[in-house]
Amino acid sequence: MDIEKVMLPAFAFLWKDTSPSKSLRSRAESYVESKVEDPELQQKLTPDYTPGCRRWTPGEQYLTAVQQPHVHLIEDHVAALTENGIRTDKGDEYECDMVVCATGFSLYNPRVPVVGRNGITLSDCWGSDGPCESYLAAMVAHFPNFYGLFSCTGAFLRVCQTDG
Repeated sequence: MDIEKVMLPAFAFLWKDTSPSKSLRSRAESYVESKVEDPELQQKLTPDYTPGCRRWTPGEQYLTAVQQPHVHLIEDHVAALTENGIRTDKGDEYECDMVVCATGFSLYNPRVPVVGRNGITLSDCWGSDGPCESYLAAMVAHFPNFYGLFSCTGAFLRVCQTDG
């Protein structure tokens, strides 16, 4: 119990609408504003969710790279690869030397089946509207034998589930 009392304040920023959470969001927004000159790009790079719920990606190197004149932040879906690059759903074409496919990471859809009390699965309850809550980003309610250690990117480093 003493360890919990010592560790708990370090996770206060994870709780939505708390003073530490609001402070972290304000600092993160100020950081983006200080590194990105274009207000429209600032808006695109500032997430609409609370820091701690998911990781805010833009680090200094990313913010520098995305502002280079030959770099375009494309938010439309890619409809096709062309001979020289890509074409979006809107019909815009971009010439590219390289195309990086990033399919994303879905925290709400684990790659291994995780079943908790009363047969509930993590996939069913851990969605953005689901009833599950985590404790210190490690334990999940209704999953007493599930322990997940997550990296700062949100990816699973280790997932352990014991029978029980």
